[in-house]
Amino acid sequence: MNDRRHKSSISLWIILATILTGSFSGGTGEMALPVEDQIPLMLKILSYDKSLMAHPDSIVVGVLYQDRFRQSLVTKDKAVDILNTFTTLSGHSLITVPVSIDNSIPFSQELKEKHVSVLYVTPLRSYSLSNITEFSRTEQIVTLTGVPQYLKSGLSVSLDSKGGKPHILINLNASLIEGARFHSQLLKLAQIIDSSDG
Repeated sequence: MNDRRHKSSISLWIILATILTGSFSGGTGEMALPVEDQIPLMLKILSYDKSLMAHPDSIVVGVLYQDRFRQSLVTKDKAVDILNTFTTLSGHSLITVPVSIDNSIPFSQELKEKHVSVLYVTPLRSYSLSNITEFSRTEQIVTLTGVPQYLKSGLSVSLDSKGGKPHILINLNASLIEGARFHSQLLKLAQIIDSSDG
């Protein structure tokens, strides 16, 4: 439990030091970084969302995936396992729920029922991301993904790798529409990405 609390309390300057020294491992495929490197940094990014931190309730992270696409399923399993090691985020109780887009129940209904406030989107195959962004913007759910290209389609936050070092990517327009209000300190460190519909 002490190890979990230590991980959850990692400060931004420690993460930045990691970025500058390039000690993250490289990723393969559509994702620029492996899931185990993404999740701790993404949680720290969320702690700089002033709107989310002002939320009085628990923070529920939905992990959206496809049962029929192996890469998506494997990414979901890793993300859920890692997220479950974090019980709090900046004093808020942290809850993780996997949500499949292949279920007979619409994913939007399940996200509403589970009161999801943050959505991590795994790699998806032959699926229109507009289905996700239309819902996330209406319901004010900030979106995260390990696939940098998805920011061009209107998701909000991702991570890239350049020269073996991770870079924070933020589609600022999309994040604002989703209700996120990232601290200026974070925005100065991030690469701002534009999207046609953001």
